Amino acid sequence: MSQLIFAVLIGIVTVFAFRHRMSMEEKLKFESVKKGHKTALIEPLMLPICIVTIFITLLIMDGGLRISAAFVDWGLLFVYISVYYAVLLLLLPLLRRMISAWACATLWLIPSLLYSTIHFTDYVASPRLIITVPQGWLSGLIWIWAVGFVAVVNWQLLSHCRYRRSLLKGAEEFTDTAALSLWHSEAKRHGIKPEIPVLISEAVNTPITIGCFDRTMRLFMPKQNYTEEELRLVFRHELRHILRADTRTKLFIGFCAAICWFSPLSWIARRKASEIAVQSIGTDKWDSEYSGYSSVYGWNESSLTAYISSLRVKQVYSGNYTFAYHDVRYLSVDYAEVVDGEVASLTRFVITDELLVANIPYDDYGNIIFLLDDEIDWEYLNTLLDFDAENPDPAPQPPQMLMYFAEGLAMNNEPMYAMRTIHSVRQNGESIAFSEHLSDSGIGGVSGAPVTEVRLDFTYPPQGDFIVKVEKWDHSDFYTVASSQLTGNVLPLADYSAHYTISGLFKSYRGTEYDMSFAFDVELP
Repeated sequence: MSQLIFAVLIGIVTVFAFRHRMSMEEKLKFESVKKGHKTALIEPLMLPICIVTIFITLLIMDGGLRISAAFVDWGLLFVYISVYYAVLLLLLPLLRRMISAWACATLWLIPSLLYSTIHFTDYVASPRLIITVPQGWLSGLIWIWAVGFVAVVNWQLLSHCRYRRSLLKGAEEFTDTAALSLWHSEAKRHGIKPEIPVLISEAVNTPITIGCFDRTMRLFMPKQNYTEEELRLVFRHELRHILRADTRTKLFIGFCAAICWFSPLSWIARRKASEIAVQSIGTDKWDSEYSGYSSVYGWNESSLTAYISSLRVKQVYSGNYTFAYHDVRYLSVDYAEVVDGEVASLTRFVITDELLVANIPYDDYGNIIFLLDDEIDWEYLNTLLDFDAENPDPAPQPPQMLMYFAEGLAMNNEPMYAMRTIHSVRQNGESIAFSEHLSDSGIGGVSGAPVTEVRLDFTYPPQGDFIVKVEKWDHSDFYTVASSQLTGNVLPLADYSAHYTISGLFKSYRGTEYDMSFAFDVELP
């Protein structure tokens, strides 16, 4: 009972902590936050400090014996957590379809919460399996781990120091008085206590902040001319990283990788903990083949990113500006910042012949409109996109029914669409709510044409038989036809004007089933 109460209390505290951090970041849209506050849920350096403190305490209390016992406990904990994280990684694609990104993110905390619940109550575990390891082997394994840990820590520290030295070498002090005033104003708004120096360095081609603590941080800017609005966006973006303690989070991730240097999972987690990658691409008015809007599922990410980065702009507009894309050819690219396997922010670029439109997180500006100095090389961009690539994770969509009349009534023999009505939706066997707007209003079909038969096609194949109801125009009589009675889904039409209703069960992606009906009328001359 005590465990349950303690677990509930920890859960409540965690929920309130999450909500508080989220409200702090939302607050920045309208006002300042208090000095010294961070939006990180837990201080990233807390775990390394605790582990080092425990290790030193055990060393002082009783040398090797207690340390060996501690390593056995930590090794067992590592096994449990590794199994949990491996299973979670496999299940995440499914879980993301069922629960929100925030809920998925909290799943990574469960082992820590359960471990705290067990060890801070009177719970006593009974071993299910006992493995005996010779004392000499245990000591040898500890020494192997320790050597690997020290080597990885030193490698990461040396890499960081070398990178920091390369940035500082030849760096110049940022002397633009107006820009510095803007930097100090935004830093104060974000609750940053000390004044973080701003430097100009030829070693960077994009703004970057390094340093684990406010007093050791430096903001490096490339040698590039920025407008006041661009500087404001840059400063806000970097200050959000500082507010979330992202630099210390990277140190924490490196520390975890060093502790578990022998596990491939730790290096996978290190790589995926904070990555920015293209999430989705869309085009419109691209060429004669893809004249309408098209989603693209294959691309050359590095070359595409390099091309977008190379574009030169000469003026910027910002605000809640909506650009009419439907009249122009454009390329839309969404970049996702992935933290702990979940999308933390989304940056969108839309490129037209004359404009680059950017929507950047953390700036509170909405769409930003850049006038392009360069002429867009659409032919080169076309080589970076694969329009034939299939959607790797399609979302469920209600199916459509397409009608191909034998008489070829539509232009270019394009199909006609029947009106659809959704009666119920089930996902993985459970009923779910759906929007009434997914159903069509009105009725469609053919009027005044001597049609004799129609081939029925569906964007998702029906599950089992579907039933066709043919009803006289005055609703005085009807008959039904099962799909099993049709050849190639070709429906012979009645020799009189009639209403047609097709009913069936249709299965889409992600275990989603739609109980639907489609309707069309045929009014003969």
